[in-house]
Amino acid sequence: MAGPRPPFLPLPTTPRFCLLYGALLGLLACALTFPLGAIFGPADRFAFEPDQQQHLAAIRYFAWDDWRWPLFLARPLGAPEGTNIVFTDGLPAFSLLVRLLRGILFWPDSNFLALWMVLCYALQGLAAVAALLLAGVRRVPVLLLGAVFALALPSFILRFSHTPLCTQGLILLGLGLYFRGRQPGQAAAMLEWGLLLCWLTLLINAYLYVMVSALFGALWLAALAERALKPLRALLLLALHLGVSLAIMWAGGFLAAEGAGVGFGLYSWNPLSLVLPQESFFFPNAPMVDATGGQYEGFSYLGLGLLLALLASLVAVRGRLWGPIRRHWALLLAVLALLLLALSNKVYLGSWLLLDLGEAPGFLGALRSSGRMVWILVYLLLLASLLTLPRRWGNAGVMLLVLLAALQVLDSQSYRDNLGQRFAQHEGPVLPAAPWNALMSEKALVEIQPDFGCSRDEQAKALVNTTVYRASQILAPSSTAYSARPLPRSCSQIASEGLFFRDLPADHLLVVVGRQDNLVKLALSSVGLRDAADICRQFKFGIACSRTWPALGLVDDYFKPVQTNAAQLFPAFHLGSSFRPSLKGEMAALTGPGWGEGAQAIWTLNGSAWLVLRPDSLPLRGLQFVLQAVLPAAPGVEAQDLWITVNGKELGRWRQEPSDKPFRAVLRFASGNATSDGLLLIGIHNEKPVSLPGATGGATLGLRVEQVTLQALP
Repeated sequence: MAGPRPPFLPLPTTPRFCLLYGALLGLLACALTFPLGAIFGPADRFAFEPDQQQHLAAIRYFAWDDWRWPLFLARPLGAPEGTNIVFTDGLPAFSLLVRLLRGILFWPDSNFLALWMVLCYALQGLAAVAALLLAGVRRVPVLLLGAVFALALPSFILRFSHTPLCTQGLILLGLGLYFRGRQPGQAAAMLEWGLLLCWLTLLINAYLYVMVSALFGALWLAALAERALKPLRALLLLALHLGVSLAIMWAGGFLAAEGAGVGFGLYSWNPLSLVLPQESFFFPNAPMVDATGGQYEGFSYLGLGLLLALLASLVAVRGRLWGPIRRHWALLLAVLALLLLALSNKVYLGSWLLLDLGEAPGFLGALRSSGRMVWILVYLLLLASLLTLPRRWGNAGVMLLVLLAALQVLDSQSYRDNLGQRFAQHEGPVLPAAPWNALMSEKALVEIQPDFGCSRDEQAKALVNTTVYRASQILAPSSTAYSARPLPRSCSQIASEGLFFRDLPADHLLVVVGRQDNLVKLALSSVGLRDAADICRQFKFGIACSRTWPALGLVDDYFKPVQTNAAQLFPAFHLGSSFRPSLKGEMAALTGPGWGEGAQAIWTLNGSAWLVLRPDSLPLRGLQFVLQAVLPAAPGVEAQDLWITVNGKELGRWRQEPSDKPFRAVLRFASGNATSDGLLLIGIHNEKPVSLPGATGGATLGLRVEQVTLQALP
């Protein structure tokens, strides 16, 4: 039964209308958070960050692809093998809807992410009201305050970049079903609704599915223990949950052979992030709590208003916590299990490492960003405050919640301002649409180098993502894609066979991104793509090669031909001389892709690195290449195979143990290995690069090259 109508709300106040008001509050919060020009504008306005580009590309490629098996395989994404959009956060349920309505309501340039964000905000407000209604709340102000608090949660606002994870209203609905199911005679009905919620959530995001399933499990366990559910019916409901979930996973490709996820223990939860006011309105200079470099995934600051509401709730119950704990033991058990996952195998409190359990089991890689599991606690604390204060303190509790809600909104304003600044600074992806669309038009494949999985440089990864996004805009198949669980691959083999000594088909576009100076040298010399000087052009972030260039001014203005030759690109290397690698001076002119900078020398990255040498003369008999290098003796470095190729031909391979002393590799080869313009592309390969502790930006280091010598054979 609805409560008395407040004088400030001369509208219907039945539960049905309160749900509508919650959704409207969500829409209002969305309009106050994001520029209206971005919401109603082109897709680029909501795709200026790599994750967003990844999501949007996956939706486009899947929705405009043919039906395939498994269901969510998009063949043009990562062509020709294709990529399952489940592992690219491609919102499978939404992508299915877009596919069914493509050409009717949706087109490839539709602003899908803005639409989903609007839905998320509306759901957040509606779900908060629904959860409180299901928990037995009937006071209109409390219902609406629930929507306000939920919409002002920092952990909700700051998930903007990762669009599927903004669907946190599903957690609130799961909590609401749990609380309603704990009422007499309601368990079976709520579990049936919980089944539908779990299956829907699985088609939106796997992390949210785990949390919602934990809430289903808590209600199921409590109902079974208290005999509110007959054992046979309980087993049937559990079998339905697991059986249909597995069927969805099987049909959708969730269970397909994929690589292990990497990052469990890195993307964890730091308990201090729950209470420390990080970059909030009242504490703008307080830094984020992040001991690993990845604990932003477990960011869970409650907000000043909610923190004070929790303190007030503790005062209100005055030690009478045992009753709720005893009644909701199953829920607390589920929350505790997820919190242990969130803490991961390395437990930090602030910057202090409290517990290190060693290497985590491989299967936990599927939940590598485990810090997100703390959200179930965040929303439980939110509902607990809203349920406690009005019941304990009556109207005074409601008035206190009104004041604290205003404080919560104000404290979270800095996060909304942050989003506004990001929109103001970025009009869209760094690659402009017009010249790229014209160049990619009617291409059977956009081949992108390096492959996403072979690039450990964050800038290169972002450029690869952006190139894939641009290709998706006109549905041109792309050769690579981000995947949360990529299959292992030999990046050295890809680099040597996929980029060098090859012809470019007439209907293909090759895009090479990365360090601009080295790319020019490789792509425009005869050691790279055949006829590169005629078919390749330079842009700000790399090289594009095509046998057919559109005769358009906007293309010519953006892609610039480079008129040069090998003698201008590469300094003459005097036979018999040696150099010690350094990214300063001579080495900068000789290194190709695949190098990282160290304190004393340079390191091979990605399993492969290239030197481009132009000998000052080519003796008749041949050349001798001497490499002096070290495989560092550091934790995690294993013995591995090393080998050298010259212009694509393997000259030597050996097994090397980690050591602090340099080894020498001496290889001889005929002068005929040089190209027609006298260049030598020397590849130094090692298959097991490792992440060393303290490496800048998480750099992956392999072989340290200390000295190189090129000699004429006697």
